[in-house]
Amino acid sequence: MPQWRLGARYDQLSARALGAEFAGTTLDDLGRNPRRVSGLLEYETSEFGRFRLQYNHDRATQETNHEVFLNYVVSIGAHGAHKY
Repeated sequence: MPQWRLGARYDQLSARALGAEFAGTTLDDLGRNPRRVSGLLEYETSEFGRFRLQYNHDRATQETNHEVFLNYVVSIGAHGAHKY
């Protein structure tokens, strides 16, 4: 099935203890390690386009976000096969 792609990604951010001068600022980690898990499924319709479905389970803030994206990507312009 060369037209299908499946992918996964895991991100996590951790930092050493910042000084008391950062307490209450946007740099204060509040004792958390923000993380995100993503999965995607792609289907190529041709060499010029593809559908992409992506899901993110994002815990970067206090509130957990569930995000779903559906994209159709079109590539136009010159490339190796022809000059237009």
